[in-house]
Amino acid sequence: MDGRISSADLITWEVEDFGETVVEIGRVVMKEGRGETINDGKFIVIWKREVDGWKLHRDLVNSNLPA
Repeated sequence: MDGRISSADLITWEVEDFGETVVEIGRVVMKEGRGETINDGKFIVIWKREVDGWKLHRDLVNSNLPA
């Protein structure tokens, strides 16, 4: 993150429950201060249920933009 990102919108497409683990799949759109999209990609988050609630276990983000 080079400091240009002012917001990141996460749009969840799918949530699948496996009991103590939940997998969330979706889209991420990152914008800079003037509202211009500077990155558009997808994400997968794996959540684990702990004694004190749901905790992020793994997080993966990939850009759809060319390198």
